[in-house]
Amino acid sequence: MFRKHGRTSIQCPVLLMHKKVGHIEALTRDISAGGMFVGPELDIPDEAIAGMSVDDEVEVHLANSENGIERMRLRIARFAEDGWGLSFIINSRAAKR
Repeated sequence: MFRKHGRTSIQCPVLLMHKKVGHIEALTRDISAGGMFVGPELDIPDEAIAGMSVDDEVEVHLANSENGIERMRLRIARFAEDGWGLSFIINSRAAKR
């Protein structure tokens, strides 16, 4: 299958924040220019997953190398048995600069 963006396999701890489900601790599996695939670090109850839908927005917190936190907005693109595909939400005003 052809991919628009190449992927880089990397495992980084992230915190997903969903407005209905709350906080989910996860690990990235891979990252590309278009988004990332993440899997939960702990077992997630089925009712929590049922509270999430494709196109829901999540805020992702990723620790950076300078002991800070990068905050990103992503959209749930797909669900898989072992995690979720998330796509970056690009701020159209920032993209025009």
